[in-house]
Amino acid sequence: MDSAKTKNIAIIGSGHMGRGIAQVAICSGFSCVLVDILEDKVQEAQKFIEKQLEKGIEKGKWERAYVTAALSRLKGSTDFNLLKKMVKFVRRNGKREVRQCLLISMHKKLKIIGRII
Repeated sequence: MDSAKTKNIAIIGSGHMGRGIAQVAICSGFSCVLVDILEDKVQEAQKFIEKQLEKGIEKGKWERAYVTAALSRLKGSTDFNLLKKMVKFVRRNGKREVRQCLLISMHKKLKIIGRII
């Protein structure tokens, strides 16, 4: 991924992997949309990331301004149409077959142009 050009990332799935990738992305300066089918899972992931970053402040790892800026780059949604605006997105979903069906369907329905990483 060319980080000099890519500034917006979408992550499908807000489970352990999705939230971890989202945290690394926002801490690295990327704007990130965490997309899932369940609103409560999206909110749970956002709270988890916030809690992790708050722990970093307590341990002296980060300044409050850094965490505030990182969290401002994180958005959560159940609206898969947001993916239309993304050039690249990270796929995180269960089994390989499910992932393939989801990606094929999204490409056809949303007419996504870009790379899946």
